[in-house]
Amino acid sequence: MRKTEAILKDAAAALDDGIADRDEILRALTKILRREASEDALQKVRTENYVPDAYGDVIRQKDEKVETVKIRPRLADVIRAAELLGRANGLFTAHACGDLAVPLVFCGEDELK
Repeated sequence: MRKTEAILKDAAAALDDGIADRDEILRALTKILRREASEDALQKVRTENYVPDAYGDVIRQKDEKVETVKIRPRLADVIRAAELLGRANGLFTAHACGDLAVPLVFCGEDELK
């Protein structure tokens, strides 16, 4: 009984250590498939301003900054999530159901006697 308790404690510790279980993985893949998940990406934003100086000449001021934006999953990621979910649910395995009767004929049966 002690080995079973030790195994259960190890399993509980593994779950507490941040290891995702099956349900959590399936939920994450479903969020990607439904394009509900998002990730951060960096985007460079450039702006130009034209400001007159004291002499009436127009000065062009350039400004660049990097912003963090949220983006939706790419289509390739959505397709991959669908494939992984399909595999997890057994959609792509060929199951043959039914009975198959095959006649079996032995050749040379007379020579075996």
